[in-house]
Amino acid sequence: MTARRIDYSLITSLAGVVIAGVYAGLRLTSAFPPDGGAVVYGFVWVYNYTALPASILVVLAALTALFYWVPQAIVKRPGFRRDGALLLLALLAAAASVWAALPLGRTIYREVPNGTLAAAGRTYHLGVRVSGDAAQNAYTLCDCPGPVCECRYLYDESLKTLEPLPALKVDPAGRIVVQVSDRILHEEKP
Repeated sequence: MTARRIDYSLITSLAGVVIAGVYAGLRLTSAFPPDGGAVVYGFVWVYNYTALPASILVVLAALTALFYWVPQAIVKRPGFRRDGALLLLALLAAAASVWAALPLGRTIYREVPNGTLAAAGRTYHLGVRVSGDAAQNAYTLCDCPGPVCECRYLYDESLKTLEPLPALKVDPAGRIVVQVSDRILHEEKP
């Protein structure tokens, strides 16, 4: 009995298509928390922290498939046309994954250290949206009663240098407070 050969071309192509499709969907729906809008915070986190490494992985896999396929095509090994079609699919997936990660070259979102707080049955996430244009920078406070969060932008002069970073805490009166040094940017009763 002959052992079955693992079809790496098929695996590479399909994995690349799936990864590119997931991140393209995340780019269109959850790239950044919108000001005053609702978003699934977990999707925002996944996109902003993993889209670049995932796109690099898909591009490297497609290039590996290309360098594996070229010698097959030169000697016209049986199956090289099918593998060429799968390679084309992998290259298209690589292009789609790069497209999906492109917004992270202009604007990126990160949580501030200790930027998550649970209070009164809700979770609060404090992050910062940073871009090359300082006018686009904003602290982002997301209020999450469940998986879907309401987010709002908070502006402060510290956004120019990101020093000092704001703190998210509960004050003695039980209010949620976002504070930079001695300035209160936002406070609300949960």
